[in-house]
Amino acid sequence: MQLLQNKTTISSLELVEQINIFRAEERANGSTDRLHADTAHDSLLKIIREEFEEEISLGEINESNYMNERGREYPKFDLTLNQAKQVLVRESKIVRKAMIAYIEKLEKPKQLTTLEILEIATKAELARLEAVERALLAEKTVDILTHVNKTYTSTEISKELRFKSANELNKKLHDLGIQYKQNETWVLYSKYSNLAYVDIKQEVLDSGRVVYHRRWTQIGRDFLIKLLNN
Repeated sequence: MQLLQNKTTISSLELVEQINIFRAEERANGSTDRLHADTAHDSLLKIIREEFEEEISLGEINESNYMNERGREYPKFDLTLNQAKQVLVRESKIVRKAMIAYIEKLEKPKQLTTLEILEIATKAELARLEAVERALLAEKTVDILTHVNKTYTSTEISKELRFKSANELNKKLHDLGIQYKQNETWVLYSKYSNLAYVDIKQEVLDSGRVVYHRRWTQIGRDFLIKLLNN
């Protein structure tokens, strides 16, 4: 069997909870020893501050905060198991013995059953798969953002679609009623002209001649791939 690492500290919250559990058992058993009502966490904090006044002043024991169910912060202490035993001197013999046995159990490495090992392994594998899924999603998002503004020439797309040349691709698109030629420039028919399929930039040459450079957008590329692969 695999062993789980033993605990070395206990919080004042856990300590007061266990003390009250054993006090309740003591009352239920009708012990003749002195009986205790449940103690409040604030009362235990007072005992800890009195018992470890010097250690707290030297910073060897630090006070921290926890948040309750209502979202309010309250103080607590984290004690070593030996320090926790020292606090128990004010408890009844029955409660003190039960608490010492509880603390000593915390000191021993816990032996895991086959089912517990399987549950831990399953949770670890699920966490790993979730991490892989998040990484793949992040990679896909980066890839989309990288290519969303990318544009393509007709030559690039013709090669991707296994046409011999951009001229062959343009002729095919003309035959399909996608585009027509005007002033030596291929122009999309009105049905497709407002769908952001192409990005056209105008260039004025030194001679005064106006040349139009057309590139396909990512949306246009996807349209052509779906159209011509079918």
